[in-house]
Formats: sequence, C-alpha cells, structure tokens
Amino acid sequence: AGLATRDLCEGIGPAVKSGLLAAEAILHKRDYTIDTIARYTNDRRLVYRPLEYFFIQREQKRLSRAAIA
Repeated sequence: AGLATRDLCEGIGPAVKSGLLAAEAILHKRDYTIDTIARYTNDRRLVYRPLEYFFIQREQKRLSRAAIA
C-alpha cells in the first residue's frame, strides 16, 4: 500500500489509496492523521526533499522575475 503525500511525490495509485483511507476513516469516525497513516508511507523523504526544494526555489525565482517585470 502507498499513500499520496507531498513529501513523497506519489502518483495516482497512492492518491486513490489515500482517498479510500480517508473515506473509510470518515465512515467509521476514525482519525485520519499522519500518525494513523504512517504505516502506509515510505521513507523516501531523503530523495524527494531535495527535489521539492529545487522546484520551490525555481518557482520562487520565477515569481520574483515576474514581479520585477
């Protein structure tokens, strides 16, 4: 099982799984927090954090250039 989280840059499969888990939590009145779903996440943050940082920095630079123009 996988879970779509921002830090893992996951695709549609884990997004569907996380949606189903959220729906099940609502249906059964259970918590849906990072603590309750941690078992579904992978520890790939070390790989994806630099990628996320790169894309955030790139977008911030683009916005700065647009504000100057």
